[in-house]
Amino acid sequence: MRLPNLLDAAVTQVNPRDADFVYNESAGHLKHLVGVYFFETSQHPAAEFTQAQAVDWVTARLGHNRMFTHRIQHTPLGLGHPYWVPDPNLDVGDHVRVNAISEPGWAPFQEMLSALLTSRMDLSRPPWDL
Repeated sequence: MRLPNLLDAAVTQVNPRDADFVYNESAGHLKHLVGVYFFETSQHPAAEFTQAQAVDWVTARLGHNRMFTHRIQHTPLGLGHPYWVPDPNLDVGDHVRVNAISEPGWAPFQEMLSALLTSRMDLSRPPWDL
């Protein structure tokens, strides 16, 4: 699903606090933050939360922060903090995944979460996944 331009297309410089995440991430030191959403459907077995519903849910909430519609562009020779530049190819569906967990307990969720926590964020596109 393509997202209409929710924020102006202005290019703005990444603030120093956020630039720290870009500068100091390495394979052994990941700097991303993780928030988790759970959608409980076990009480209503027919109520499955689909990929399309998730994309609609996320799309309705985008536009409040450039992080969701812009990507990071480094300055030549690293002579300044990077910039937020609009991503004309933003596809919300590429950032959203729905994974059903059918077993109770922490273990099934931990396996999915560990893959996310041990991978670097792709800064050639807006730096978020849900």
